[in-house]
Amino acid sequence: MFSNLSDIIKIPAAIIIGMVLATVFLLFTYEGLRLPLIGQVINGRVQNEVAAATKDTVASFRLTAALAQLDKERKDRETADQLRSDAEKRAQAAGTARDKAKADLEARIKADTSPDGAVWTEEDIQWQSRH
Repeated sequence: MFSNLSDIIKIPAAIIIGMVLATVFLLFTYEGLRLPLIGQVINGRVQNEVAAATKDTVASFRLTAALAQLDKERKDRETADQLRSDAEKRAQAAGTARDKAKADLEARIKADTSPDGAVWTEEDIQWQSRH
């Protein structure tokens, strides 16, 4: 079939066919093969790089999210520790006030020397007269 063509036609035809084959080879190497209904059949270099970059990006986003959650939990723990120490201080103050009130009550009970067990102070009389 090619024997009756001249060399002037054979040489450019061979060059064009070689360029087409090289282009197809490069397309398959870099881009792979993607069919319309099936999808990506052969992964090329570009697809492999995209998959690697996507995997690295997802991993870095997960790491960033985990670090942000860790920082939030640390702040929450510090807030909880501060609230706990404040509550302990208030509980100690309330305990001290309770002990003082008990001591004051015991002192008033000991100071009561009337035979009926009740002594009206001036404040009690004033309160009684107002109410």
